[in-house]
Amino acid sequence: MSTDEEFGLYLFCECLFSKRVRAEVAHWAAVQHMWWSSLSNAAVDSRLGLRRLIILVVWELWCETIARIFERRGSTVQEVLAKIRGEAAS
Repeated sequence: MSTDEEFGLYLFCECLFSKRVRAEVAHWAAVQHMWWSSLSNAAVDSRLGLRRLIILVVWELWCETIARIFERRGSTVQEVLAKIRGEAAS
């Protein structure tokens, strides 16, 4: 496994902040805790929405990572969740 793959796995699967965001999204969206792995089990009409949610969460986590590393500022889990909710509503 390459360093990039290891970083990606850490960032989106093992990072405590990421886990908290994913748990909050699962609660907010009323889906099972491992919602990102249930895409194949989802009904056909809900797959598109679930895919969009997955992409949105990954994007916001990536943006948060960039802000923390390069801009030396970070958001709380609730602030990231608010961004996800806002984007999902638009």
